[in-house]
Amino acid sequence: MNVIHNSRFIVKKGAPGLKATKIENKIGLRMVQNGDIILNKVFVPEEDRLTGINSFQDINKVLIHFYYNLLYSALSDNQNCILLKF
Repeated sequence: MNVIHNSRFIVKKGAPGLKATKIENKIGLRMVQNGDIILNKVFVPEEDRLTGINSFQDINKVLIHFYYNLLYSALSDNQNCILLKF
């Protein structure tokens, strides 16, 4: 019986075998540019493996924290601009 293990990892920009292209004239719901990512025999070193991530639900938890930090930063910068204006 063949066992397939899923791995989560970071592929660094410029890695041999990585091809990422922008999809023209297509924008996501959150105004995010969409793209095609092709991985062809890409080598990923062990230190780029994401440990403790076992499902897409775990990845969503990380992304939610990222979005909250981004939102906080944007609101904080906006508040500072308002305070500086007066």
